[in-house]
Amino acid sequence: MLAQLAESNPNDVRIVYRHFPLLSIHDKAALATQASEAAGLQDKFWEMHDLLYATQSEWSGMSVEEFQTWLVKQAGELGLDQAKFEKDLVS
Repeated sequence: MLAQLAESNPNDVRIVYRHFPLLSIHDKAALATQASEAAGLQDKFWEMHDLLYATQSEWSGMSVEEFQTWLVKQAGELGLDQAKFEKDLVS
């Protein structure tokens, strides 16, 4: 709905997303935030954002290291340059 609104009113609507990762209770919150921003550098912020929410039950039980590997794989499936994504993920 937000995308439709912004698309139909490009001169009047701008969507701004703010991250509020709950670092004290989610060990992968920072990495998830970094992943969406790294994807955004390749114009795929919303695709990664949506993927993370849709698959949270899949990755929430992973270790941080497993999650990072999973993210790089998912980046490839989203059509991102995986090497650039991996570099941007930790920069």
